[in-house]
Amino acid sequence: MAKIDWKEDVKYSIRGRVVTMNGESKTHDDGIIYIEGDTIVHVQNANLTAPDG
Repeated sequence: MAKIDWKEDVKYSIRGRVVTMNGESKTHDDGIIYIEGDTIVHVQNANLTAPDG
């Protein structure tokens, strides 16, 4: 498996099927995870407008 070297000053987005780890285990069949450095900052359906920043 490839190792990801997360850069602290870089923003990333990953698109695919997302299952959240909250109490609801909400699923986004076509979702996007927004990451800043090594922190997930937002998760949403891919058809929505990206958050500011």
